[in-house]
Amino acid sequence: MIDLGIDVSTEDFVDAVKDTDTKVLGLSALLNTTYPEMKNVIDALEEAGVRDQVKVIIGGTICTEAVREFTGADAFATQAMAGVEFCNVVYS
Repeated sequence: MIDLGIDVSTEDFVDAVKDTDTKVLGLSALLNTTYPEMKNVIDALEEAGVRDQVKVIIGGTICTEAVREFTGADAFATQAMAGVEFCNVVYS
């Protein structure tokens, strides 16, 4: 696991996917104002040609299926253990 921190640029997310063999990228949302930024990250992964190399999960108590669809994420979790379960499936 690599923790990129807070207020991470879109480019840093793309570079992290390019530079590592990660299979899952997790994005966290505490406020609904982060939804467009999550979408920007996922769109940038597509534009960089690496979207198919990584599964994207978004998390936070305010995430829903509608938010997942809007952002283009592969999954969402409102509880940490649900996110872990998703990662276990990807890595199994």
